[in-house]
Amino acid sequence: MKKLFVLFLAIIFIGCSNPLNVRVDDPKALQSVEAIMSTLPAETAKEFKKEYKDVLILGVVANGEVAIIDRYLKKYEYLTLGDLLDVVQKKNQ
Repeated sequence: MKKLFVLFLAIIFIGCSNPLNVRVDDPKALQSVEAIMSTLPAETAKEFKKEYKDVLILGVVANGEVAIIDRYLKKYEYLTLGDLLDVVQKKNQ
């Protein structure tokens, strides 16, 4: 019975995770980026991936933290893929 309960919890955690809530600095973020890109139109997907790469670069550059806060109003540590997608979609409107 205990194994069944653990299996049930694992399925819930894996199946219910929303890729938009994954933080940019998460090691599995690239997998989530690919999953999100598969649901977007081609041009929006390219812009989203470029935005993701730009944020990763800004995360390691000396004054990058300031640029991230200026653009997203959040620190790099709290930035999610959903925040990136929101910026890309606002640009396309």
